[in-house]
Amino acid sequence: MAGAALSFFGVTLETIFGLIGQTPDSMIELGRRFIAWAAPNVMLGAFIVLPVWLVTWIFLPPRDY
Repeated sequence: MAGAALSFFGVTLETIFGLIGQTPDSMIELGRRFIAWAAPNVMLGAFIVLPVWLVTWIFLPPRDY
């Protein structure tokens, strides 16, 4: 529905990028920089959360359903 409405009004990705002063190449570079920033933070969180979850899961008493 949203895509049909945007197409009806002639809104394209290039016009949106033009309104915010960006190009597709600059948006790709921005995405790469975001991934380069986010990946280490996600891995750090996983190194903390996963062992805590595993130890908690191992030592919890079994549930009776």
